[in-house]
Amino acid sequence: MDKRVVLCIAAVMLLIGQPTGDHQKADPKSGQPSINEVVDGKEEPHLHYKIQEEGISYSESTLIYDKQPIARVWMKVNGEAGNYEQQVAVAQALHNELEKAYPGLSRGVLADSAQATTEDPNSVSVYVGGQENGKEEIDMAIVLVQEMADKLKIKQDQERSGRIVDFD
Repeated sequence: MDKRVVLCIAAVMLLIGQPTGDHQKADPKSGQPSINEVVDGKEEPHLHYKIQEEGISYSESTLIYDKQPIARVWMKVNGEAGNYEQQVAVAQALHNELEKAYPGLSRGVLADSAQATTEDPNSVSVYVGGQENGKEEIDMAIVLVQEMADKLKIKQDQERSGRIVDFD
């Protein structure tokens, strides 16, 4: 199955809350480590930003906050990684902080077992926006996520992937 189709299906399933195939909503467990335990660890998960290219509608990929359009984000964790619980702890803490500060900015956390073969196993992918989001909307979302990640002391990759957007 084409990656774009899988991502589109995953995004739709995330929105309606139903798992599909290799994708499921990440489930924080009661034994899950706290965010403080995770960020102090040797191989803590780090964030990797991806500009989303899937064809979701502008209304689904955009939050209007204080009359300003901002690209919405969602986090994807590697469901087969050895540090799955740490990844969920990082992603869930980031989601919770974003929702407190900017309700509706985060679309949630998704576990993806297919990610194991294509991504850094320590990486929590932060998907930003959709096809119709512009540079300013994407930049604003990344700045807000970076601020929350800094607040939580989560490591971040400076590298971003997806369609070309100038982040200077």
